[in-house]
Amino acid sequence: MAFATTTTLQVKMVGTTFNSATTALATLCITDAENEIKKRLAKRYDFSAAPFLTTTTYPPMIVTLTETLAIGYMYENLARGGKESYVRSDKYIKRVMDNLTELNEGSAQLIGVDGIPVDELEDGEWQVFTTEQYPNTFNEDDPENWDVSSDKLEAISDERD
Repeated sequence: MAFATTTTLQVKMVGTTFNSATTALATLCITDAENEIKKRLAKRYDFSAAPFLTTTTYPPMIVTLTETLAIGYMYENLARGGKESYVRSDKYIKRVMDNLTELNEGSAQLIGVDGIPVDELEDGEWQVFTTEQYPNTFNEDDPENWDVSSDKLEAISDERD
């Protein structure tokens, strides 16, 4: 169940010679890219259900993200210490990570090959909530402004007897 193939990487990586070693590396990079994408989206999408079951139903964005991330990993692994190679690989990797963040935050939608949004686990809304809007418990103020109660020892003295 590969979201990308070494053939597509070979087409997209113009100027890179594919031989048995680079093809084997590409296979590993595709696997790594798929694992990273699944890890980051597993709380939002069920990868054991349609549309992730057959190559003809993979959401196009998942295929594109997998190919792009695998290319980034390829350039990273093929780099021989040159700064330019790492900059190029980082661009590919960052592009994918930004897209995955948008998908997880709900600011982007994963669309299937049929043009319909892919079903999310549950309703997926929990993904976009944060604790920023939570009220303070017990009317607590900013922790930096907390003071020790001047009568605290007196208030708890009866409890210790």
